Amino acid sequence: MKAALCVRRIPDLPEGDDKMEIKPIETGFTHDLKPHAGQTTAEEAGNHAGQRTAEKTGTHAGQTMADEAPFTAAVITLSDKGSRGDRKDESGPAAVVMLEEAGYEVLEAFILPDEPELLKKELIRLADEAKVDLVLTSGGTGFSMRDQTPEATMAVADRNAPGIAEYIRMRSSQITDRAMLSRGVSVIRGGTLIVNLPGSPKAVRESLGFILGALDHGLRILRGSASECARK
Repeated sequence: MKAALCVRRIPDLPEGDDKMEIKPIETGFTHDLKPHAGQTTAEEAGNHAGQRTAEKTGTHAGQTMADEAPFTAAVITLSDKGSRGDRKDESGPAAVVMLEEAGYEVLEAFILPDEPELLKKELIRLADEAKVDLVLTSGGTGFSMRDQTPEATMAVADRNAPGIAEYIRMRSSQITDRAMLSRGVSVIRGGTLIVNLPGSPKAVRESLGFILGALDHGLRILRGSASECARK
């Protein structure tokens, strides 16, 4: 079943592009993903981000303490061809699967063209309005002139968190020396962590696999539910 995500018309597009739409990611799940903030129904309101349900009291990576709600996440795929429907997106769904398996509540997953202004608007909305804990982007981190994901991400950042992106490159370089060509960044806006991932499904699974185990501690610090302490 396709993810039940809204397809939103994008305002303020250049002349001739007024019909461009954000494409929802097809996850192949048998259940629907949550719509973005402001579009939950009254019946769903008790289960969205920030409100713990009785059945979600585990201690896995996405929910490390029984008295915390699960971490929320959003996934954005940057692809001109994917946004036009010319290419099936497999990177975004790969990230969604891994996040949900780790216990995250994925509130949104969608595709954007490689337009930095559109990405900036979505990152700001997800951080300031939806207040998701984690935003992952996939694609737009290479050397092409259309690859502007790192620049758009840095433009909305309050603080840099370079270690995550550096660690991804370091671990990826053990697989391929082309990892040095990735320009992805990792930053913080308010209480939201934003991490750029590569564009290929294989690289997304590898990169996310490298960092998922440690992200929960950083996200709990951002939430104020954990303290920063040095290892003994």
